[in-house]
Amino acid sequence: MKKSSSASRLWLTALVFAVAACVLGPYNLNGISPVVAVVLVAGALEPAGFGFLSVLAYLLVGLLLPVYPAGLSGPGILFGSYGGYLFALLLCPLAIAYAVRYLKKEFLLSLCIGFGAAWLLYFGIGSIWYLIASEKTLFDVLKMQGVPCLLFLADAFAAFLIVARLHGRRA
Repeated sequence: MKKSSSASRLWLTALVFAVAACVLGPYNLNGISPVVAVVLVAGALEPAGFGFLSVLAYLLVGLLLPVYPAGLSGPGILFGSYGGYLFALLLCPLAIAYAVRYLKKEFLLSLCIGFGAAWLLYFGIGSIWYLIASEKTLFDVLKMQGVPCLLFLADAFAAFLIVARLHGRRA
């Protein structure tokens, strides 16, 4: 495959993931956010930089259009108490892409490690940001994270099944 067509394909894939994140971002299915699954799949299927750019495009669109969870938008949301979770989404595809890159022979194991790292980054950064931006105590923030942590795992499981299936078709 020519280098220019390969780069074009990567840019198109990044655009598709960014659009999918924008379309699915406002929806929340009983606490499960489809945008998290889109970000995880993008991290597993794209090189690190393209997954990062997909999420960056999603965050930038959200400054103007209601694409953030619950149909919210604007700089107040991005830089508000929940902004850490949105910014942490930028690091999730990087963690997954690097895990997949360095553990090529063990693809499913690398996905598990990458998704675990993404989970730690998402809740670690998001919780610290929330703790600083809100006037809640550390105990309140930790108590608040119980159900969302489990729901993130549901998103990760769905993304894992999608990527494993797509990877199986390529092999």
